[in-house]
Amino acid sequence: MTVALTDRFPETERWTDEVNQPRWPLPTTGIVAFLSPKPEELAVLARAIDKLVHDGAANEARTLRSLEEKMLANIRGALARASRSTTRRCFRHSASPAAPAPG
Repeated sequence: MTVALTDRFPETERWTDEVNQPRWPLPTTGIVAFLSPKPEELAVLARAIDKLVHDGAANEARTLRSLEEKMLANIRGALARASRSTTRRCFRHSASPAAPAPG
């Protein structure tokens, strides 16, 4: 297991605590991308919020919008910009009407 941990997070260092237990603290920078929502997940969340607004469920939409804002605030720097950009692209793509069938 420790090999898999260091393979995934190469900057992980092993240390021993005051009661002689081994510890492997995970570097924050390494787990941000690992734990951050995928752009597709953010796009689905945005569509769900819009649907709630459309269906008249304003309170639920506000709650999910707050969650979305907290999630985006926790994504740092370039990762946040890339996720927001991809979310907008995914949303525009899913909201566009299907092309007519040939023939």
